Amino acid sequence: MAQSGGGEFWRDLKPITQAFRPGALPEAYVSQAATDDERFYAPLSETVGTRPLWISPSQNRWCDVLMARGAGMVNRHYHPQQVFAYTISGKWGYLEHDWVATAGDWVYEAPGEAHTLVAYETDEPMRVTFNVTGPLI
Repeated sequence: MAQSGGGEFWRDLKPITQAFRPGALPEAYVSQAATDDERFYAPLSETVGTRPLWISPSQNRWCDVLMARGAGMVNRHYHPQQVFAYTISGKWGYLEHDWVATAGDWVYEAPGEAHTLVAYETDEPMRVTFNVTGPLI
């Protein structure tokens, strides 16, 4: 692939004319998903809230940003299917593990694992985006 001067070598490319194949669903774009504005979060406890970003009943999947403004806990639970998490800010972990996630850390939760999610006291709120398949039990 030839590159012209400058970093945006792709400027002369044309968009794909039929980007969505038959039956494809539209994309989702949420600007400022990890906002500090607590009005966007549904409370789970006194210090922890969830901001749903995407829910797909047909795929049995959902994504959210979990935020804790101080020390907090999400009730003990397990997921019968996989979960992916990316830490945006703050500090969190599971009482059942010896790791503690901070900004930039990524976590894969295996199906069927039970855990107790805790948010640690830090100078900034804990914010984690979760990609969940199936329920939280």
